[in-house]
Amino acid sequence: ASWGIAVTNGAAWTTPSFSKSSPVQAEYQLCFKCHSSWAYGGSPPIAPSGGFAQTDQSKEFNVNNASYHWVEGDQSADSGVTPRTYDGRNMTLKAGSGWTATSRMACTDCHASETGTDLRGSHGSTQPFLLSGRWTAGAGGDGTGKANTSNDLCFQCHDWNIYGQEGSNRAATASGFSDGSENLHVRHLGFSSVTSCQSCHSAIPHGNQKRALLVETTDPAPYNQGGSYGSKLQVLRWAASGNWQESDCGTCH
Repeated sequence: ASWGIAVTNGAAWTTPSFSKSSPVQAEYQLCFKCHSSWAYGGSPPIAPSGGFAQTDQSKEFNVNNASYHWVEGDQSADSGVTPRTYDGRNMTLKAGSGWTATSRMACTDCHASETGTDLRGSHGSTQPFLLSGRWTAGAGGDGTGKANTSNDLCFQCHDWNIYGQEGSNRAATASGFSDGSENLHVRHLGFSSVTSCQSCHSAIPHGNQKRALLVETTDPAPYNQGGSYGSKLQVLRWAASGNWQESDCGTCH
């Protein structure tokens, strides 16, 4: 039977302890054989698509992080105002996608062919990083009025009408980024300074030290894309989900 690498997570944003799992119990255990510090120690290889040192995915998916895509497991309790558990998350998923707030993910949900009729798995893709949708620096934006972005990677799961289409859905309950009166994702799509998803969110969206995969201007590459498509975010006060105010953020305001 095939074997993989299981993890025991410690504190947030730290490398876990590793052990062999035979047979493989979850898809990530197979991927961690190459894409974690278990494989390369302190000398990560260069990522062919990005030209930067590969990041430690075992650290990024740590369920003690403030945010993460649910690949390994899920937390049993929130942490203060950080909604890490599925019942604490406030998001709208794409209708008809089959995804719910309790759905567990696999690596090949994002890393696969961009053609849906191809064999399932991370065999090949025309997109960088073997992704099933566009996740370039300008994904979800490009500063062009957000047209033609509905098939970008994030919107295969997250509802484009909520997060990616200017003026579409302003309901306050549509996303956690709300001031209690309207969906602030839609509000910000009208600003010229918001050029893509990566204006606020991590360029490597596996997991993050901050809530909702948010990345600030002071955060390092490759999580902060940098340049005109990099983070524009400076959080002055980390508000509870659904209670954000203009005074909570700097830089653009």
